[in-house]
Amino acid sequence: MLTQKKRVAARKLYSAPGLLRGREFVGEFEAQGRAYQFTYAPAAAAVSGGRLELTGRFAVGRRAVENVKATLAATQGGLGVAPARPRSFPARTPSDQVGVTPEADRVAPDVLPLTEATAERGFVGVLYFRLSPLDGRALGVPLDLGGVQLNARLAPTSDLERELQWFYSEIVAGRGDDYLAEINRLLKG
Repeated sequence: MLTQKKRVAARKLYSAPGLLRGREFVGEFEAQGRAYQFTYAPAAAAVSGGRLELTGRFAVGRRAVENVKATLAATQGGLGVAPARPRSFPARTPSDQVGVTPEADRVAPDVLPLTEATAERGFVGVLYFRLSPLDGRALGVPLDLGGVQLNARLAPTSDLERELQWFYSEIVAGRGDDYLAEINRLLKG
């Protein structure tokens, strides 16, 4: 008599919430009643097909996978005060300087007003990245990690985090692929 073993498909992890801390995104997810802390540490940034793409190390505990790509899928605007232009980065125009009100902020009666989510005051609060497929077993996680979305919240508490948020926002807004060099400089430390 032949018997067949029934294969049980591994449960999938669809998204993992992370928070920018320093240069890394840190977070936690649960599987089978256990919490797993992870870190995604980007080492390089590029723009491919018009989308921000980070490449770096994804670790769960002491186990890690190198060269994991995180491709930007979507963003969510931030609330509150937009991050200031980094002092170490030169302004392109007089309105870019810290403390100078751009002409665009002086609203004509027939023009809709700017908000914190538009124009120069717009900024990114969350970056939604699609991670390249990960091997759950290699990372010690009993889940299928083949299509994880990293929900990366930007709530800066340090100058480095504020600078990264500003540069990520500029790239997402299409205002400067040339800012990639600055992001890469910051990621390298």
